[in-house]
Amino acid sequence: MAGLTALVKGHGAGNDFLLAADPTGTLDPDPVTVAAWCDRRHGIGADGLLLAVPASTAGIPTAAEWFMDHRAADGSVGEPCGHGLGVFVAFLRHTGLADLSDGASVLVATRAGDRRVWVQRGGVHRGDR
Repeated sequence: MAGLTALVKGHGAGNDFLLAADPTGTLDPDPVTVAAWCDRRHGIGADGLLLAVPASTAGIPTAAEWFMDHRAADGSVGEPCGHGLGVFVAFLRHTGLADLSDGASVLVATRAGDRRVWVQRGGVHRGDR
């Protein structure tokens, strides 16, 4: 995928995701490529791909700083997954895309609306529970 500089894999509560930063909001993953990457026998293997996109470039109305662009393992556009949201926020934190110390929260835009996530003792807690 043109413009992709790094792809990492993250795990959370039994789910695994491929993650990448899309700082310009211009990546448009080809469904066939995403499905090939997520294939557990012939690819990297994952439940989906999560792209960290600045919400200002995502074209959606939100007060969030980041948009979680979720693509399902078959390459289709995905609805947000709670476990994916936790992995996504851990990715933002560990890559330095978001400065999140323990006790801090971040508002993340998703296709199903905004979700608030708190960082607690090095882990994350979704605000939708």
